[in-house]
Amino acid sequence: MSWSEKVATTLENEHVLLTPISEDDREGVRAVALDPEIWRYFTVVVGDDADFETFFDSNLAEHAAGRRAVYVIRDRQSGRIAGSMSLLSFAEKDRRPQGAAQHRRHRGGHPALLQLHAGRPPPRRGLLQHPARRVAAGARRPLPRPEEGGHPRMSVAYVKAVGTPFELGHAHGTALAGPLRAFLDDGLARLAHLTDTPLTFTGLLPSISAYRAAITAAVPDLAEEVAGLAAGAGISEDEAWLLQLRREVMGYTGVPTAGDCTSYARTGPAARPVLAQTVDLNADIDSHIAVLSLARAGAPRRVTVLSFAGLLGYLGMNSDGLAIGLNLVTDGQWRPGVTPYLAIRHLLDGAGSVDEALEMLAGLTLSSSRNLVLCDRRRAVYAEVCGTELRVTEPAAREAVHTNHYLHEDFTPLDRQSAPDRVNSDERLEAVAKGLAGLGPQAAPEEHFAVLSRPPVCIAAHGDFRLERTVASVVMLPGAGELHLRAGDPNHSATEVFAV
Repeated sequence: MSWSEKVATTLENEHVLLTPISEDDREGVRAVALDPEIWRYFTVVVGDDADFETFFDSNLAEHAAGRRAVYVIRDRQSGRIAGSMSLLSFAEKDRRPQGAAQHRRHRGGHPALLQLHAGRPPPRRGLLQHPARRVAAGARRPLPRPEEGGHPRMSVAYVKAVGTPFELGHAHGTALAGPLRAFLDDGLARLAHLTDTPLTFTGLLPSISAYRAAITAAVPDLAEEVAGLAAGAGISEDEAWLLQLRREVMGYTGVPTAGDCTSYARTGPAARPVLAQTVDLNADIDSHIAVLSLARAGAPRRVTVLSFAGLLGYLGMNSDGLAIGLNLVTDGQWRPGVTPYLAIRHLLDGAGSVDEALEMLAGLTLSSSRNLVLCDRRRAVYAEVCGTELRVTEPAAREAVHTNHYLHEDFTPLDRQSAPDRVNSDERLEAVAKGLAGLGPQAAPEEHFAVLSRPPVCIAAHGDFRLERTVASVVMLPGAGELHLRAGDPNHSATEVFAV
């Protein structure tokens, strides 16, 4: 029996009745969903009838398509609707859902409904290692419309915060506490599902401790933000560090790859400055995608970053007009140090231009090999990291294009990419360079998304949880201060725009 057949059944116990969602449930669910108290701890909110129609239609469509199993929850004795829940991101071959359950319950619901919660217990107060402080609350976005231009829209969590590093982390953790705890419970932040080698949290602690010490010494503000994330989410600080270090503690040889981002940047007197890229990651990580808009107290700039599952940063842009993207490259020399994701966040916090960012980057020891693509209103460069060495290339055409193999002649002999991956990387490099050449200097974001959406640049879903696929595509406009995002496969999602 398939998943879609199994989830079409009714579930019940002595207290509650769960039935698959149907059109007949619309008005009963509406009466519950429009209570604003329900959405206090969610990163989106159903605020009016238009939001509700979007919410309900999206659940109906996702359930019918088999991408989500949505149940309406009723009090068995009275038959009254108390809320809804859903199971996300089925991996049928693994006989389990990959995503967390979502739940909505009105204030008069039966206490037994709390037993349905699939996440972890409430925050464990004994683990908090800082006194209570003022917390900048995470902003909640209205639910996006399910379709725009014919494309379904994925849910993207949005957290906006101002404050000290600890307060920024606390706001992030508070806004996403439930999803982050569920993610950690899903096979050690899904790491156990990616390798045949048994993993335990205890076994990872020595690596976590080594990275944590190196990062704290180099970028103490970000270490303080990790502490805030832990406090806000109600997790231990080691767990919060694991969220930052997933890729690092595994090592690049621990997981097979099938591509890991295609990036390009363009600037120049006649060109609209742009940095665009796909994000290719494994583990169905787009189920935990977020955008963070952060202003550190006393800092001169705001930073907007793409985040996955608690990361303080992945790629992004700041209000000075500096944009940074990245690609995986492999040199076989990974070690404890500042992770590239945290390095990018550090550069966006501290630099107002490509020149300033490169000066800061030269003073960091990164934990692993990467290529960073940097763009502002004047320059477009790529900076390759191999071991402790850095090489910066600024193409004469002011177009920096990169995939997943080294391009600088000093580093090409040290590349440890597998032969099949190199073929794939070459193909994507050629395709994206050709696509960029076909765009006019003032090309609009949607024209850039067209380049990012075509294979082989876009890696479509292939059913293998371990291998990368395109989980997001981003077009950043430094001159306009806009980050354009398509979550998931860009061929099947609409664009959201975030002002920096």
